[in-house]
Amino acid sequence: MDIALLLTSDDGSSDHSGIVQSPRAGIWTLEEERYSLALIECFAQGYLPDIMLGTSLRCFLADKLYCSPMRVSKKLATGRLAGVALPAKLGPIRYENQQVDPVQQVVKLEQLADAERAYAERLDAYDIKFTDPTAVMEMQTKTQAPYLTRVGLWSRTEQLYAWKLIECFIKGYITLPVGTRLRSFLAERLRCSPMRISKKLATGSIAGIHLPKKLGTMAYAPPKVLHDGSDMDGKVAALAELHRLRQACFGYN
Repeated sequence: MDIALLLTSDDGSSDHSGIVQSPRAGIWTLEEERYSLALIECFAQGYLPDIMLGTSLRCFLADKLYCSPMRVSKKLATGRLAGVALPAKLGPIRYENQQVDPVQQVVKLEQLADAERAYAERLDAYDIKFTDPTAVMEMQTKTQAPYLTRVGLWSRTEQLYAWKLIECFIKGYITLPVGTRLRSFLAERLRCSPMRISKKLATGSIAGIHLPKKLGTMAYAPPKVLHDGSDMDGKVAALAELHRLRQACFGYN
């Protein structure tokens, strides 16, 4: 695959490029509740291959909804979202590896993307603007515990995992805030500094695959709607391979 053909030269700003300028507070909209339900389902079923193992649901939702964890806790404590009853003590559950049905995984991720778009459109209706998520991701990387920060030479396995992350990023297979930069995304997923990513991308190749210039500044775009079985099969295969490579890279069983 020629990755250069997948790139666009549009570096314009996006209305949905990350976290809200001020943390969200107050009343939950119906779109926000539906988006939260979709996030919870994908989290609980292990359908999100890019999440760090052990991440708590409460913190995950706070990050995705651009609000404080306390706001999430208060909402979960009501026991309902969008009219759906929730189990008790849902917030503290942590993300775990699970055996998943790849086809069902893609279906649920598509539903999640639809819910996210509806949520973003509601924010637009209230003229809530977004800022670049790069600073947020890079701050999260800087504040990680030292033992979670990768340095030094790139192993073959890490390069293969990074390439699959790049491919899924370009094709929109992973749900992210629109406008997220590839460099920050890779740094967060590989648990290393953005500078380490920049240096690797500057070499022009990863896992023996040629990379175009200025790839790190590429911005995430919404996933395209899947029109046929071949598109669906490609996404299923890519997500399954991403999950396998993450396990190999970080030593998960």
